[in-house]
Amino acid sequence: MNILMEIITKFHDPVSFVIRETLEEEWTFSAAVERLSKTHLICPAYIIVGGINKFEGAVISRDRWTSADVERLSEEKWYLVETNFDHWKEDGDKRRITASRLLSKMGRSRLNSDSLFRVLSTTPVRNNLTIYSGVLSAAYPSMIYDSTVIIEDRY
Repeated sequence: MNILMEIITKFHDPVSFVIRETLEEEWTFSAAVERLSKTHLICPAYIIVGGINKFEGAVISRDRWTSADVERLSEEKWYLVETNFDHWKEDGDKRRITASRLLSKMGRSRLNSDSLFRVLSTTPVRNNLTIYSGVLSAAYPSMIYDSTVIIEDRY
């Protein structure tokens, strides 16, 4: 399907290439979100972007042409959950509902890399289709080494 869409639309940029170019060339959170929201892509995607300043967090729900939606952190919305379903549509597998319930119960003051990883590891948030779970931070890049798991016992 993606090859056919490339021929029809002339869009040929894989998501990973666009992300890499954005990381190399954009110097602010806002510029990165803008570029990732508007660059034509070969396929739809969900792109999660985190910055180093307060409220610099966004989930970009993409189609091939542009963003269908950009959900952002705010004072009222202190977390965002993305589980491969558009956040404005029904939660098809209860992962988003479960993660949101756990985060709300935990509260902002108890959120850290360990507590967030526990949410990611909870069934059904982690399911048989989960390949990779990680907690990443633009402000603390070394965190990736302590909180990343490649799931090998999927089946």
